[in-house]
Amino acid sequence: MELIFDILRKITGGKKTESFVATVEKVNGRTCDVQPVDKAPLKSVRLNAIISDEVGIVITPIKGSAVLVTKLSEVDSFVSLFSEIEKVELVIGKTRVIMEDSEMRIIIGGAEVKISDNKFSIKNSAYTLKQAWNELIAELKAAIITTPSGPGNKALL
Repeated sequence: MELIFDILRKITGGKKTESFVATVEKVNGRTCDVQPVDKAPLKSVRLNAIISDEVGIVITPIKGSAVLVTKLSEVDSFVSLFSEIEKVELVIGKTRVIMEDSEMRIIIGGAEVKISDNKFSIKNSAYTLKQAWNELIAELKAAIITTPSGPGNKALL
């Protein structure tokens, strides 16, 4: 099994990689601008392998937090470790999982499950869970029940 350093050397053409601690100055979607402790600022440091909203896992650091930046070349770097995380987003095919602060969303096609604090919601392109429950309750309230003493309604609390 290859070590991560061997893989990095292959990516960088055999050159020795350099890593250093930096402070996150600004987050720009799937990249960030950082200020190393003793070097010039770096712009557009990658947060994942491919700068695309369509694939991969992106860990978004909090502005002002410390990160470990690894240089791939003189012009290309990526964040390899994080001290504080604002958001994690995972995209696998048509499935997207987003976790931030006290909220988690799972989106599969047109369906979404959202969990936040003490609440959750489920919806798709046609219905939300609340709409489905309201329709069910309305149907139950309108139901006529045949009894030996004649038709009647079901009392719902």
